[in-house]
Amino acid sequence: MANAVALKNKLNSRSDEIVILVRQGQDLGKYNIQYSHAAWASKKADGNWQVIHNLNICNTSRSALYIQGVYEFLSDDLTGKQIAILRPTPELQKRAKVMLSEPRQAQRLHDSRYSLVAYPYFWHYQNSNGWLLESFAQTYQPDISTRMQAQRWLKQKGYQPSEISASLPERILASLSSQNIFIDDRPEALIKAGKISFSSGDSIISFLGQFSQSISDCDHGKWQQNVCVFTLPE
Repeated sequence: MANAVALKNKLNSRSDEIVILVRQGQDLGKYNIQYSHAAWASKKADGNWQVIHNLNICNTSRSALYIQGVYEFLSDDLTGKQIAILRPTPELQKRAKVMLSEPRQAQRLHDSRYSLVAYPYFWHYQNSNGWLLESFAQTYQPDISTRMQAQRWLKQKGYQPSEISASLPERILASLSSQNIFIDDRPEALIKAGKISFSSGDSIISFLGQFSQSISDCDHGKWQQNVCVFTLPE
């Protein structure tokens, strides 16, 4: 509970209505990736915050959008104590507030076909961070109405996914032993080269930092001044 209170107080120290939170969930350290999962956070009238994000359903091939409190967001077996905070510009916060408050808009670019390593430039699967990125594109450019349009916008803006290397046995083992990992959604050249590109927390921070407001009184870690790295007390 102390972590949730500390993060809520940090968020309430500014006038933001919408932020993006990125947590250290799955341990991706061996791939040199610090952050695994990103979510929208929206301030309620009573000063509490609710988190809206795309979650895999019980390690299956399906996902759904969930609304949780800050406590639930932080209680999901974190592997690290750092939470990255991104502050979209006031106009983007205003648009995101509308999008997130209307279920049909929030669901518009959600695809329940889940893959942990979904390729960000194809429509066949979507991972948690893929939905956040595509919904951000929809917020930035409101006439976007399809996933293909959102992905085109991301590519035009220079989004670069994380990339890891995996041998053929590793790829086969992952596909056979996991119901939520698929690699048949990417160019064959990448598959043959053993390159797995996907949207991670790190790639979200690197990309969305350019749309975030500067944060002066905060640690920035290895990121730019538009990213706040908040360390949980417990």
